[in-house]
Amino acid sequence: MIMRVIPISALLCLLTASACSSATPAAARSGAAYPAGSPEAIAAAVVAQKAGINVDEVIIRSVEAVEFGDSSLGCPQPGMGYLQVITPGYKIIAAAADRSFDVRVAGSRGLICDPRNLSESRRNQP
Repeated sequence: MIMRVIPISALLCLLTASACSSATPAAARSGAAYPAGSPEAIAAAVVAQKAGINVDEVIIRSVEAVEFGDSSLGCPQPGMGYLQVITPGYKIIAAAADRSFDVRVAGSRGLICDPRNLSESRRNQP
């Protein structure tokens, strides 16, 4: 009998996809194709509301599991305070109405990360 030695890192990659890749390109499915309550469905609903379109017109491009450093989900708003606690969630890139959206999801909460607010918030930091 011939036995092959498989490195532990290769075995971990086989057992858990997240050990091999932090960002998973989505199969470019519409937001309506995901189960209710999933991070993708939450992101699609947020984008659809913002763009004033149906959820089935939102395309999910990528999903990345992230541990955010605070409850702002990496998108602090000027003048707001946030809990300084590690917050597990997702960074999702979605497309709709000829635009791309950076959506952050944690639990049942989803928000569109607006880069204009990020730059404003960073300017106000000491």
